[in-house]
Amino acid sequence: MTIPFAGSPLDRAAALRNDDAAIAALKQDPRAQVLLIPAGELSHGIPYKDLDAPNLHWHALADAFAAGLPHDQAYFLGLKSGAPCFVASLPKTLEGDAETDPTAPIRGDLRSLSLMLPPSQTAKAGLAQILLRWHIKEPRCPGCGGPTEAREGGWRRQCLDEACGLARYPRTDPAVLMLLTRGDFVALGRQPQFPEGVYSCLAGYLEPGETLEECVIREAHEEVGLQVASPQYRRSQPWPLSETLMIGFQAEAQNEDLTIDYQELEDARWFSRREVRDILLGTAEDSPYRAPFKTALATILMQDWVAS
Repeated sequence: MTIPFAGSPLDRAAALRNDDAAIAALKQDPRAQVLLIPAGELSHGIPYKDLDAPNLHWHALADAFAAGLPHDQAYFLGLKSGAPCFVASLPKTLEGDAETDPTAPIRGDLRSLSLMLPPSQTAKAGLAQILLRWHIKEPRCPGCGGPTEAREGGWRRQCLDEACGLARYPRTDPAVLMLLTRGDFVALGRQPQFPEGVYSCLAGYLEPGETLEECVIREAHEEVGLQVASPQYRRSQPWPLSETLMIGFQAEAQNEDLTIDYQELEDARWFSRREVRDILLGTAEDSPYRAPFKTALATILMQDWVAS
């Protein structure tokens, strides 16, 4: 099974990033293409075409440069069958056309597009959004506050103050996703911001100085008061909506009573394997419970458990 937002067909060609001449040549390659994302609406601005068979909408990089895109603001994603692929903010000179031209690409948020696009397309869109968002969010050096510029094809931002010289790289925050079981039951919870009725696997961010397994044990105890031992890794998923790597574990609880941390959760409860199967299939019409977004790793872990 291909995990949504994973499995990108791009060759990241990392060996080329430190070669300024090679990156410059890639930008002049007539095959070079760029995904142009409206900078002001990264969360819902991925362009695509064709409602029946959606695909990402790429521009020729040369056309984007001609429309005013600065050369140093096209960031290298990798190679697809030898063709260079970049991401950049949509130039203002093209924004008007996108609003008035009926043939212009449609825009959609990544969460919705993950239901429509092939996995390879969502992986490219996710990488593009993460990289562009990082450049927009970190224009200045966090060490001295001075200006920075993109290096290594867009995979590093370098402080221009020689006294500081801090180098920064795109960041990924690790978080554990926990399928906490007790025999044929699983503990699921919901946060206040979840859609109505949605219950999901518990989750938490890795803290400094702990392993992933220690994070599972700590978070299970903090959020619902469960004692678990020997968490077992299951799957992982890059989650571009928050620049997170979700790392899925399953762990058997040694106690049954739930002590809910209501600062983190609105509710948590035990669900039987049959209940989870019905929720995933949508066959329990009178049930008030719903599964998470179907391309989320939590849903995939729940599906794996039901099928085991």
